[in-house]
This record gives sequence, C-alpha cells and structure tokens, in this order.
Amino acid sequence: RFDREALLLDHRGELVAMSAVLFADDSPELSALFADAQGISFLAIATERLPSVAAFLEVLKIPRASDVLTVEATDGLDGKRNEQLSKKLREMVIPIARVVYTQSHDRFEVAIAEGAFHLLSQAVVIEVVDLTQTLTLGSTQRVTTGHVARRGHEFLLSSSAASKLDHLAMEVSKLVRLPKGASDAISRLLIAPSMDDAISFLGVRGFRNLPPEDELNLRASESPKYGANSPVS
Repeated sequence: RFDREALLLDHRGELVAMSAVLFADDSPELSALFADAQGISFLAIATERLPSVAAFLEVLKIPRASDVLTVEATDGLDGKRNEQLSKKLREMVIPIARVVYTQSHDRFEVAIAEGAFHLLSQAVVIEVVDLTQTLTLGSTQRVTTGHVARRGHEFLLSSSAASKLDHLAMEVSKLVRLPKGASDAISRLLIAPSMDDAISFLGVRGFRNLPPEDELNLRASESPKYGANSPVS
C-alpha cells in the first residue's frame, strides 16, 4: 500500500508514496545540500529517532541517505603525500579487519568480496589544500568542499581539516561498510603508537581474532585481481 498511495510525510510537509528517491535522513549536514532538489524526498523523522524506527525502514526498504550517497573527489586534485598516515593505514589492515569481523561476519565477507581490504593494503593518503567533492543522491548531484574523500586506493584529506585522523577513520569505515559510530575504533587504531598497542586495544575492547580460514581469505583478497577499479564506491 505504501508504494501505491501517498501515506508518508516528507521534509516538505507533503505526503508521498514509497519510491527510489525517498530516503531516511541520517546525515543532516549532507542532506541539507539536497533539500531543495525536486526529485528527492526525506522522511519527516528526526535523525535521532531513526534507530527507533529501524524495523519500519527495513520493512519498507527505505534506505538511509548515507548508505546510498556517493562522494567522489573532483578530478585533477593534487597534493602532498602523507607517508606516515599512508604507512599506518597499510599496517592496520588486519586490526581493521578484526573490527569489521566482530561487528558483522557478513560485512567482513562483503568487504573481502569488494576488495576493500586490498585497497587498504595499497592505501596512499594525500593532503590537498582545497578538497572539492561531487555528491550524488539518486540522480541529483551537488559539488561542495569537504574534509576527506577517496579516489580508488587514494585517501584525499583536506590539509586544513581539524581531527584529520577522525575524518580518515570515518572514510575507512565507509569503505569497509561499518555502521556510523564504529569509526571510533578505527581512529584508535590509527593513533596507536605500535602494532602491540593496537593489538592490546583490540583485546581490551573485545574485538575477536580472525579465524584461520577467514584470515586466509582476507590475505588472498590482497592479490592483484583487486585494485583501484574495485567495485567499492
């Protein structure tokens, strides 16, 4: 019935039916860029209330905006390579995989299938002065500035961004399909002084070791068949 009749209230105060351009607004700072787009509607449900209606959204198959929003760095951006952060990301592939595995084995397997861990194993962090991005929601695009974006295995980071590690951790979380809020563990891994400190943190927080078979699958996924043209977007 919801897909045939206009029964859902959107952000304009209008009743709309279910459609491919109806989203739950879980990222107000981004959705604000699309609020005036005629082809897009956001449910009139406050962001903080979304967890309480998660089952409703699931049944109606209404996606959260951040799950379908794509962010791409503008072509031609150049900057300075941050060797320290690049090395840290590459070193933390297995610890990050443990975070993903503990959160959800299904997400872990999806991340392997999409080549996400391979991209991390090849990661290069580049700091740019002006990071312009193209955001796409449905068929609508907006160009804006941002703090971080990914271009294949390159993580572009605004040199003026505060809390650079946190922004980088959020982008890594998106790559490996972690839910919002899970980036704190990634941030902690990125600031760990050593691998021993990272492993100790994982143990204290209860992040499980990878079973041997899953670790083998992970390491196999780091083969050259995955690369910058991976299906991960």
